[in-house]
Amino acid sequence: ATMTALEKGLQWQRALDLFDEMKYKNMPVTVVSYGSAISACEKGYQWRQCLEYLDEMTERKIPKNVIIFGAAMSCMEKSCRADIAFQLMDRMNLEGVRPNVHIYNSAISACARCKLWKKGFELFKEMDDVGIKRDVVTYNAVLGKYLLLQPW
Repeated sequence: ATMTALEKGLQWQRALDLFDEMKYKNMPVTVVSYGSAISACEKGYQWRQCLEYLDEMTERKIPKNVIIFGAAMSCMEKSCRADIAFQLMDRMNLEGVRPNVHIYNSAISACARCKLWKKGFELFKEMDDVGIKRDVVTYNAVLGKYLLLQPW
């Protein structure tokens, strides 16, 4: 709970320090504590640390879920690392975690932030192919960031 409060209060570095202290003291870390740490990474644009935490979860045999991947995708979006966001979507499939609308929205927004309009629109269309229903965030991302910004 303390880590989440620090992460939400934009004290991301303190949250990460607290998480590392938990691990150092061999306290049990769970998917929830990793989720808070990964969310803190997003606030501080710490995409490399985010990836390290995902790898640690694999090493510790802590299963990742769509919430963990969603936090990681948001970190990549904020850090303008669309390339890694695409890799995370592949990793989700390899680990048996089905992407949802939030995962796609983060990937589309990462494309917009990184000026990869064509790839963002491809993801928008792919949502139909994989049976993921678009929401208002999806449409706003495409309309607001692609149609208005893309050169005609």
